[in-house]
Amino acid sequence: MSTTFMRRSAAAVALAAAATLAVAGCSSSSSTPAGSSSAASDTSMPANMPGMDMSSSAATTTEDTPVSPTALSTPLTDQNGNSFTLGSLKGKTIVLTDILTTCQEVCPMTTVNIHDVAAAVHAAGLDSSVAVLEGTVDPERDVPSRLLAYQKLYGPQPAWSLFTAGTGATEAFWESFGVKFDRVKEDDPAPTDWLTGKPLTYDIDHDDAILVIDPTGHIRWSSHGMANTTGHQPPKEIYDFLSDEGHDNLNHPPAGSWTVADVTSALTTVTGHKV
Repeated sequence: MSTTFMRRSAAAVALAAAATLAVAGCSSSSSTPAGSSSAASDTSMPANMPGMDMSSSAATTTEDTPVSPTALSTPLTDQNGNSFTLGSLKGKTIVLTDILTTCQEVCPMTTVNIHDVAAAVHAAGLDSSVAVLEGTVDPERDVPSRLLAYQKLYGPQPAWSLFTAGTGATEAFWESFGVKFDRVKEDDPAPTDWLTGKPLTYDIDHDDAILVIDPTGHIRWSSHGMANTTGHQPPKEIYDFLSDEGHDNLNHPPAGSWTVADVTSALTTVTGHKV
């Protein structure tokens, strides 16, 4: 099944016009992904894969919108069990995006790019001044231990954290950024969880957004849509977990998909340092 969500602005009021542009959220496919294998993990990310679309024309927005008090004060827990809030990161530039670790269509490519953004931050010597964050829209399953297992597949980076706002606060947190999500029925037969080996029992369809927030807590740049990995691929466990739709999104990202270069360019502008 596949549900199409409307693109929403990082600040819904400031960018209401974005609601006319559609993007696909996460959904499941019962098809067996091409190239499936039970071979051992390979967490390397090759520079390029042949035959892939290397172009980028990301639908991005430059803005200056304050993050809501709700988002700044929501208690968050990272993959290591550490508590923080966005407000506690004041003084840092933040890259923020939403995912779930059981997504087969879009989120794996988001994480490929987020990992590479964090690697670029590290190479620029900005680990102490930039936080690269992925927050789950599936707090029931994506507890810290699962987020940590997911991160380990891609390979940790110093600036990169995954977090949950918990079952009670996740919806309000993401709605403050204009990100909506719905719990939906899983396919029959259900795909098998890459971590537990058990059939998945539900799916989450959600908006896809990535934001850059400046050290004063203002959203300065956003993009709403899928990630174009420009040839980089997820680690093997996640690559094999992709649905047919996910493999198509990886190999042929749609027009308007954002790239690592789009985000690092925004970071360069906001931080004043080349990333």
